[in-house]
Amino acid sequence: MITMNYIAKRSLLAFCLLCVVTWIVVRVADVQGKDVVAVVSNTTDNDNKTVTDSSAKRAQTPTFSKEVVRVLQKNCQSCHHPGDIAPFSLMTYQEARPWAKAIREQVLTQKMPPWKPVPGCGDFRDARALTQEEINTLVNWVDSGAPEGNSADLPAPLVFPDGWSQGEPDFIATPETSYTPPQGKDTYRCFSVPTASLRGDRYIQGLDVRPGNRRIVHHVIAYADPQGQSVALDAKDPGPGYNCTTTGPGFPISFSVNDLLSGKAVMLGGWAPGSRGYFSPEGVGIKLPGNAPDRVVVQVHYHPTDGPEADLTSVGFYFARKPVLKAMMLLPLVNTTFSIPPGAKNHEVTQTFDVPSLLSGKIIGITPHMHLLGKQIKVEMTRPGEAAQCLVNIPSWDFNWQGSYLYQNPIAAPGGSRLKLTCVFDNSSDNPYNPSKPPITVRWGEETTDEMALAFIASTVDAFSLTPSTPQLASATVNAQGQLAVSGTGFLPGADIEINGRTLRDTAASGSGLVSSELWKVLAEPGKEASVTVLNPDGVRTAAVKFTRTGTAKSLATVSAASFAADALAPEAIVAAFGTGLATAVQVANSTPLPTQLAGTSVRVNGVLAPLFFVAPTQVNFLIPGGTTTGSAVIEILSGDTTLSRGTVTLAATAPSLFTANASGAGAPAAVVTKDGVNYSPAGNVDGTPNVLDVGDYLVLFGSGLRRASTTAMRITIGGKDAPVLFNGAQGGYAGLDQINTQIPTGISGVVDVIVSINGKAANTVKVRVR
Repeated sequence: MITMNYIAKRSLLAFCLLCVVTWIVVRVADVQGKDVVAVVSNTTDNDNKTVTDSSAKRAQTPTFSKEVVRVLQKNCQSCHHPGDIAPFSLMTYQEARPWAKAIREQVLTQKMPPWKPVPGCGDFRDARALTQEEINTLVNWVDSGAPEGNSADLPAPLVFPDGWSQGEPDFIATPETSYTPPQGKDTYRCFSVPTASLRGDRYIQGLDVRPGNRRIVHHVIAYADPQGQSVALDAKDPGPGYNCTTTGPGFPISFSVNDLLSGKAVMLGGWAPGSRGYFSPEGVGIKLPGNAPDRVVVQVHYHPTDGPEADLTSVGFYFARKPVLKAMMLLPLVNTTFSIPPGAKNHEVTQTFDVPSLLSGKIIGITPHMHLLGKQIKVEMTRPGEAAQCLVNIPSWDFNWQGSYLYQNPIAAPGGSRLKLTCVFDNSSDNPYNPSKPPITVRWGEETTDEMALAFIASTVDAFSLTPSTPQLASATVNAQGQLAVSGTGFLPGADIEINGRTLRDTAASGSGLVSSELWKVLAEPGKEASVTVLNPDGVRTAAVKFTRTGTAKSLATVSAASFAADALAPEAIVAAFGTGLATAVQVANSTPLPTQLAGTSVRVNGVLAPLFFVAPTQVNFLIPGGTTTGSAVIEILSGDTTLSRGTVTLAATAPSLFTANASGAGAPAAVVTKDGVNYSPAGNVDGTPNVLDVGDYLVLFGSGLRRASTTAMRITIGGKDAPVLFNGAQGGYAGLDQINTQIPTGISGVVDVIVSINGKAANTVKVRVR
């Protein structure tokens, strides 16, 4: 039996690679005579028809494009987008339509969007709930056949940079390499990440976690390591990270009141299944150490699965944008001495804490936590001389939907107040989530099969306030090195330059001022006035000064080099840019790694030099740098005669795009076919016509923007029939080139469409001929 391991991804015909290289770089003659706008956009509007009585009636029915997608954007897409917590995406009509009936049921029963706290116990920010009008819209849409509607009615799509539901973080702590935990047991692993690049301590106002592998990540906690104690622990333990099975990061942490009040938090934040990132109220923050010896420790709890799995989890930090006047503390309200007997259906565990006068303050948020036996969790506060006040009540605990809940308004917690935690556990055989059959005695523990009775109380202390800095900005100019240089006074270590309110991540200290080498060009368009400010790490911002970048920039259009679609661009994808004056000569890269300059032309994507395949006066083909964050990106091309061209694109984590035999984006694919993994032949001809294939043949497609997609997120249909995704990933022999292996299914014949989609987003359609 032939397997796709045997048909190795690198065992390709030299002919095919030569053709792909040709298709990528030799496109000038076909495009030079065409209008650039026509290359970028080749859509037609088929919806401008005379409105009849029947169409007017249909207009009363909600459509996805007009009403439904706006409800989904507001309430659902923050979880239901590729790479996030939800099991499927609801970003497009193609993604949402198969789930229409399920959506109807879930919103009618109010199971979605998920929100566990009961009303009347805590007035929380960002409470997820649909209005009756929104429920009616979704139900009427489904009952009317879930029509798509007019694409012209679609709003601008929401963008989630690289899976971050809260937007792109200011600093991302990611371990150097992925980690595969041992099988058959729970594992606590700590990863030490340096923070010296921050150039000084920062106050963070928000935190988010991006689990690398949700199948095995039980929870994540980020700890501050102000002295870099984790470095020695990491050095003693082979492999990525170090073992930290005991509670905490594995080294002593200061719990002194002085340290806590000065903002040196023990814990920076964390994540558990179902939770989202948090943002504390304006004026409240946690200090993130950012000097030479300092580190962040990312503790990941892995639970076992049925096979080895790797993970690379990241923690994103969001810096304060307003003056931080109060330091946030996380108080654990916890009972660790309980014992839940087998068979108990309603076993209650409680814990109390009396607030000392020194810590009188305000409660700003709460994070309840239990494991699989959890049934109900409730936290109350009783102030001196008052009745008990409910802070949070989750009567139907679900381990898969946990959260951190922030209050609309801080709640006063004066000295003498008593906080009470009440947890109810079901350790009976009737609990479908009980991991032990038959039930056993369960106590506090770190493993998934143990239990916890815990709630973190986020609070501030009334008696302590931070003194804000007083930075002053005097001027912003371009220095002799081509850097944006700002001067002034009161800039703290770690201060950042901002242009129009956006931070320049390449800010560096220079004498008594600050400079930006490249990123200032991303945000400062030539010839347009911009506002320059400096933001200190404590959230204090200077008054703005005006700045104008000299010169002009020509327009630029950027599309996929495979499909020539403008919406099929992704990091590590091959793209083509069209304009005028892009280069002073024609030159093709003839070495690897690819150069970042050809014939004097260079390309920067969000300020980062891009590898080049080919340059010509009207076309440049290049590779989007792999570290580029998804979302909006600025492309600048500087030719050898200093002509500047500039354009913007939107990058997605995956953007499926297939090469075609005639380099047009349509017709037969640039693909090879094999029956045995040894003998290959082309699937198409240079005129775009397909060659004859047989049912059962293995088809190897080539494209770009595909490599980050998992095989489970990809769907292939050939002639309307589902075809297997046998392999998807980087081809390995040519920069930016991706490869898909599939097989021709039974029951089709003739010239048929091949459609490759990722989370409902389809690549350009190609055609094959089946005998």
